[in-house]
Amino acid sequence: MTAKRKVIPASVDADSSVRTAIERAISGASNSDEIFKDIPLVEAALETDKIIISLDENARHAFSELAQQIPELRTIVWINPANPSEEAITWLHEGASRQKLRLLGSLQHP
Repeated sequence: MTAKRKVIPASVDADSSVRTAIERAISGASNSDEIFKDIPLVEAALETDKIIISLDENARHAFSELAQQIPELRTIVWINPANPSEEAITWLHEGASRQKLRLLGSLQHP
């Protein structure tokens, strides 16, 4: 993708307030290492278009749970292109709108 110039590099500074809130929220959690490794992905989304396209459902659900405590996370659209029910290609062709059902803060929790 880089060789074909389809990747646009972005300079993203760490968002210390969001990072601190996440670190506080996951302190002692069993999946804290997994969440911590994906904080840069969330920071990049917050600094750019607020969209994450990822196959990692574990991270998605972890950040969705954190969104209940951290309002900034509720604005992130997260889509899994491998999940046929999400119709990722159709969503992209239609302009990748910020549909409420795709927001981290809108995901259902058991």
